[in-house]
Amino acid sequence: MAAAMLAYIKPNSILEEILSDDVIDSTWHIIRLQRNRTALINIAYREAIVNLLHAELSVADEVKAPRLADGWFATKTGKDEVMEILAGFHLDETAIEAEAIKSLGPGLETWDRMVSSQEERRQKTLDTLRKVQASIANRAREVSQSLIDAEKKVSRDRSGDHSEAAE
Repeated sequence: MAAAMLAYIKPNSILEEILSDDVIDSTWHIIRLQRNRTALINIAYREAIVNLLHAELSVADEVKAPRLADGWFATKTGKDEVMEILAGFHLDETAIEAEAIKSLGPGLETWDRMVSSQEERRQKTLDTLRKVQASIANRAREVSQSLIDAEKKVSRDRSGDHSEAAE
């Protein structure tokens, strides 16, 4: 994929190629970090269900809450059972996701700073590349941003359903 990006950017000198490589590297780090951020939240989902049902809503004890959380991922009936409990409190699946994000708090903040750092690096490199050759900088920005946007869409689509086993 990096070779395809470089072919699209079409650098004309060693400096342009070095800067283009840096844009490509930053782009992949951003994509990787964003994808893994979603995975971190998904990993925390089970514990979030347990905590929400047991500690926050007090509707399940320390034995029943993990069983319900396991059921969420195992069967449609299990997911429906948890959704019914949440509905009784005017909550839905977003409450589980919020609980997962809350539990990861400082870790996600650090993760977001890493993404911001890579985005800043990418932007500075694009600015430098623009000073060297504007048309190449425009192509680099276009291909980089399109890949980042595509990955965000894929991540949103992937994170939309935390019960693939239930389907």
